[in-house]
Amino acid sequence: MKRVRFSLIFGVAMLTAGLWPAAAGAQQPVTIRLGHVGFPGSLFDIVSTRFAKDVNEALKGRVEVKVFHSSQIGTDEQMIKGIRVGAPEMTYPSTIMSTVDQRYGVFEMPYIIVSRAHMKKVADNKAVQKALFDGLPARGIRMLGVWENGFRHITNNRRPVKYPGDLNDIKLRVPGGVWRVKMFQAYGAKPSPMPFAEVYSALQQGVMDGQENPFSQIHSAKFLEVQKYLSLTGHVYTPGYLIVSEDFWKKLPKDVQATISKIAWATGDFARSEGARLDKELLQKLAPPMIVNEPDKEAFIRASGAVYEEFGKQVAGGATPERDAAPHLPACLCAPSRSHPRKPGPLLHVSAHLSRVARGDSSEPGSVIRFRNDRTAARAAHHSRRVVGRFPARGAGGHRLPRGVLPLRPQRLARLV
Repeated sequence: MKRVRFSLIFGVAMLTAGLWPAAAGAQQPVTIRLGHVGFPGSLFDIVSTRFAKDVNEALKGRVEVKVFHSSQIGTDEQMIKGIRVGAPEMTYPSTIMSTVDQRYGVFEMPYIIVSRAHMKKVADNKAVQKALFDGLPARGIRMLGVWENGFRHITNNRRPVKYPGDLNDIKLRVPGGVWRVKMFQAYGAKPSPMPFAEVYSALQQGVMDGQENPFSQIHSAKFLEVQKYLSLTGHVYTPGYLIVSEDFWKKLPKDVQATISKIAWATGDFARSEGARLDKELLQKLAPPMIVNEPDKEAFIRASGAVYEEFGKQVAGGATPERDAAPHLPACLCAPSRSHPRKPGPLLHVSAHLSRVARGDSSEPGSVIRFRNDRTAARAAHHSRRVVGRFPARGAGGHRLPRGVLPLRPQRLARLV
């Protein structure tokens, strides 16, 4: 009885003194800590800062997003674990999401995403969202936006990398997650996961020979000071994600949730446009001092078949029937077969939904077609001089496309695929 009486007295005293903001009409804004591993000037920091600015203006006085860059509040691994208990409330991860749900490993498959326009269609696809987003709240997190990390390239101090075999015995830092490790093992390298904040010193001291990242990360982390060669492999496009603690999210008012969700999703377009801008600007700043070379991407595609096959076997729903058994599914995201680079291998479950979009609506420019073989590519050449293979060509994202990929309107050519 005394405890109850004391609690009531204490509560009345707090109200009288004006120490409960809600009652006193002086409510403080809810603080949201958004952590990421990028350094100042990186795409991570540019996009996070833009998101924070937009939210803080839209919800002024109610919500304040504070950005913590450079792993200030933890590594990717630490923030992924901490966010489930609300510390921090938000984070901007990338590759590490494949450790949360193996299906995110679909974005670790080499050369599966061919342009930013392709990635936008993937992100907007409802079947993909259902497959990848709907199960996250049960794990204590919620997906709010698909942002960008970018097209990744290899740097090292040993030699230029033109073919997969050039990676033999190179000690290569990779982010957390099994599929990047498996990919580079298939290429002959010696990959080791390491927190991003430790990479510069590891390269400087020779603990690692090289690393792989988008231009924005390479430049902002100053890897050009400790790396000699830059090979434009473009081996993986890694999305970035904005995720929030589910427990924290459920405590926010519905109108606040709606505003943050709208801004978070729209920020994905900003992230991809900024990524494209930085790719164009930063290559000139990276080389010189680094020595740049163009690898043989077809050789890397041929060497990637085993990684696709293993993903199909290990990840539930990771493979669907081959093209001949499922003619209704477009072939543009089929894994290359080790026996023949043009023969479709296992088709990834998630990409099966989006490869309709990867190729695109038949009336949409900038779509991508992968032909069955050289003969059908030659037939297509009758309709267009832009077939890649013998002729250099670039996709919508400005990256050289592998042989057999056609960046044009597929309306007249769909029957060739």
